[in-house]
Amino acid sequence: AIEDAIINAKEVFKLLPTNAEISETEKEKSFVRGFMTQNQNRFEGGNVEIDKMQVIQGKLYDHDGYHYITATALKDACNKEGFNYRKLVADLVEDGFFVPSNTIKKGYKKPLATVQKKIGKTNTDCYRIKHDVFNAPE
Repeated sequence: AIEDAIINAKEVFKLLPTNAEISETEKEKSFVRGFMTQNQNRFEGGNVEIDKMQVIQGKLYDHDGYHYITATALKDACNKEGFNYRKLVADLVEDGFFVPSNTIKKGYKKPLATVQKKIGKTNTDCYRIKHDVFNAPE
């Protein structure tokens, strides 16, 4: 199912503006949106009941006003599609697309990019995205 979703996402990306017409950050946001949309059957709040999911990659439309994608799912998707995971995260935190936690780890100056969120039955490191930013037109 993931392979099919990736193939579908590649077809969607062909319809997007050329590299010269779109910034790297916009491409990264489009990639994350496309991945989450194509794989919503693997997200809580998507189109499959949680007890029927084999793999849970995040949460859509949570009551707190955010979408969540697990760090593991994002890293795997970046590796498969050739995105630099660390750069993508840094760019999207700086842009405000990912909302970092309020926690600053001892010895660090910036807050953690991930937040702990209960996904399925486990607390998991996730990136959070505001609903309105996720759905904003590009």
